[in-house]
Amino acid sequence: MNTTDARAYIQEAIDAISVGMTVTTASGRAIPLAGPESTIASELDRIDRAVGRKGHSLLAEMAEQVRQCAIALYAAKQALEEEPLHRSNKG
Repeated sequence: MNTTDARAYIQEAIDAISVGMTVTTASGRAIPLAGPESTIASELDRIDRAVGRKGHSLLAEMAEQVRQCAIALYAAKQALEEEPLHRSNKG
């Protein structure tokens, strides 16, 4: 697999767990959120709160796993986008 393929697969995974989210300011302006915060984990948390004690359902566990996955995916994406300062042929 080459770097271009890896970037595409990572972006597909990010897109699969992302949801459109906005924050509305006091002035009524909607600001879109992006990044690990704007994933299906938010919706799983919302449902978890609606069904019982917050954080005690399988949904809460799933939300945390999605958050961890999102953080790892964004870190991998960032790592692939950074250019190394120098390349070494040492093994």
